[in-house]
Amino acid sequence: MKGIKIMVIRQISKNYWEHVYKYISIAGKTSPLCSQFDIEMTCNGVDYILKLQPDGKRKIAILQAVGIYACDKSTNIKNYRLI
Repeated sequence: MKGIKIMVIRQISKNYWEHVYKYISIAGKTSPLCSQFDIEMTCNGVDYILKLQPDGKRKIAILQAVGIYACDKSTNIKNYRLI
């Protein structure tokens, strides 16, 4: 299924929203005037960068996930894969 792009949207309960948004604001990286955050995480030994955007009504849209894989030994350049 090449070329299919899926955006995941999750609604966070009222009890957790303040903590989740605070974490995203502190741990996330963003550019000036950009509402998207980049969050780094590790899952099953693979590092990922999640590109996400908080939305109204306690929702978070996960726009993109990029996997970071081992470096190429000859060039020492990391391999990135769009998930």
